[in-house]
Amino acid sequence: MTEEPGAGRFVEATLHPTETIGADDDAALAASSQEQAHKECFIGNLVNFPVRCDPTIRAAD
Repeated sequence: MTEEPGAGRFVEATLHPTETIGADDDAALAASSQEQAHKECFIGNLVNFPVRCDPTIRAAD
């Protein structure tokens, strides 16, 4: 966030979602679904600053 006299504004945001998949699930498919969800994100498409996504895909224990 940058601050200007009397105001502040966001200049970018980075999301860090974590998706847990089953041991037999396809990690590449999960990553692809994360990319698609990011492209279609209502809030990410609504704001006037870049929203980046850094997802973590992990297998369930």
